[in-house]
Amino acid sequence: MKYCSLSLLLSTFLLSGVVSHSPIHRLALYNANNAKFLTPEEYLAASATVDVTPSSKLNDGDYVNVTITNPKFSSNDFIASFSPSTYASVNHSPVEYFLLNAFPSYMKNGTVTIPFRLINMRSDYAFALFSGGLSNPVEITHSIPVTFNLPNEPLHPRLAITNNPNELRVTWSSGYNSSSNPKVYLALKSNPQNGNWYPADKTWTYTANDMCGAPATTIGYRDVGYLHTVVLKNIQPSTDYLYSIGDDYGSCVDIGFHSLPSGGDSSIFIAAVGDVGQNPLDGSSDEYMFPTVPNMTQLVVNDVNVNGLNGFLHVGDISYARGYQSEWEMFLDLVAGVGGGGFPNGLGAFASRVPYMINLGNHERDYPGSVPAGSNIWGNGTDSEGECGVPAINLFPMPYPCPTTDCAYWAGSLGPIFTVHFSTELDFSVGSDQYNFIKNALNSVDRSVTPWVIVGFHRPMYISSTNWDPVNGDQTVAIALRENVEALFSNAGGQAVDLVLVGHHHSYQRFCAVLNNGTCYARSEGPNNIYTKPNAPVHLVIGTGGAGFSTNVQTPPPPAAEVINFWHGYGRINIYNSSALYWEFVDDTNGGVIQDSFWILK
Repeated sequence: MKYCSLSLLLSTFLLSGVVSHSPIHRLALYNANNAKFLTPEEYLAASATVDVTPSSKLNDGDYVNVTITNPKFSSNDFIASFSPSTYASVNHSPVEYFLLNAFPSYMKNGTVTIPFRLINMRSDYAFALFSGGLSNPVEITHSIPVTFNLPNEPLHPRLAITNNPNELRVTWSSGYNSSSNPKVYLALKSNPQNGNWYPADKTWTYTANDMCGAPATTIGYRDVGYLHTVVLKNIQPSTDYLYSIGDDYGSCVDIGFHSLPSGGDSSIFIAAVGDVGQNPLDGSSDEYMFPTVPNMTQLVVNDVNVNGLNGFLHVGDISYARGYQSEWEMFLDLVAGVGGGGFPNGLGAFASRVPYMINLGNHERDYPGSVPAGSNIWGNGTDSEGECGVPAINLFPMPYPCPTTDCAYWAGSLGPIFTVHFSTELDFSVGSDQYNFIKNALNSVDRSVTPWVIVGFHRPMYISSTNWDPVNGDQTVAIALRENVEALFSNAGGQAVDLVLVGHHHSYQRFCAVLNNGTCYARSEGPNNIYTKPNAPVHLVIGTGGAGFSTNVQTPPPPAAEVINFWHGYGRINIYNSSALYWEFVDDTNGGVIQDSFWILK
């Protein structure tokens, strides 16, 4: 096989008091247990029609026009897309839907044409027209199957670091198993013809049996295909590369990336955020939980294209799939879609071009009875809806010390940054495996190689919140983190950690350089907000990626707090050398206005 062309390509919604982080999922509104489907005879006798154009040879991310004609229309009708087209036999959740009472033409004469954007999920689609509303869906009619040109094609390449600074991992999805010989072609951009193919190090999948409970194991599950990964070795720092993912069937995808800089006194530019989710670009579904996410995606890709972004840290609550695999597919399309996630000129694809690093939040991991004895009691909540970390860890392999959901913590370097990430949903008490990992990782830092240290996790250690719930309250967990883990932040290679990034609370909060249960070692000073030799980490709450705001903040604010506000957006970290770090928070609802910024000068 020759190389490719290598062309570059909750109700967290304004609540007060104790905030719920689990509003009902929009796909859960469809009551699969009550759904009634047509017999073949009833389908042939139906007076309504659903026509789709085009209906074959689709490419990933193509739009189709779905034309509905229903002489007996009502205000409770809706149109839903399903994949695979055998939805009636397995009775699972739709991929997306439109409530038809939102369309005046349908409510006037029972006719409407709606564009749907279809993600290639390694199977065909069908569209079903229902009456009875989402709670009591009764099928009226359905379309013929809608098919893709290359249903098993490799898709959604994403990069990640490993434990070796001279390596990068590429992971992707396809419909083919290891017999297809999945591989990666790597070449210098300056010499694209003289590269090499590298066979996949591993091909695997996961099934409903690997997860914990419904809906992940029932109506939300769909075949995930196969995952492939290759570790690219001997990557030279600050070098332009091209790579292709492919297999023996001849399909392939081409991407370019600029490798990470070396350590020491070098500069680097990364982004960070938590609590993101995704939003269907075709406007389907009746609930828009994360409307600002496409804005953020486009701004981040502009940072890659124009500003030289080197990496991305996602501190938990990633896709908010919460048991619905199709939502993970849409999230992968948004951040790593080979067609740009639906945006023109590849504006939706950045996880394929810079390392996209995650840790687990409550919506990836928590489920009743799934947390081992001795772990944090809040991990037994329902927030992952049965996923128990399985999709996140499989779809985004990190440099974990072991490949299970119960050791989902990792450490590694991004140029001059050493970063440690751990899971607040698992046991972090003194002496636990996770605690020992954090301690050993921080003690291993060589500040001459990685002069900056960033720690990421999901639930905050410092937070302005009125949620004191004794089981999983923001303040309850914050106290536990300070009592068990905070002391470790005072020694990361002989110096304190520089920056702590967290999410969970859907707000933007900046705290002073703080250690020892609330002691401010330095506050920001002057018009440029400078922390001078702080000797303690600045804590940032950035649960701002897209979920609705958590407005339950304290009045007056905690003494260590310096900024508390409600913005959707993400953070940018510019490291200029071993002594100067600049942070800015970019509001993505208004084209990228910088709402907060500061310097750390050592």
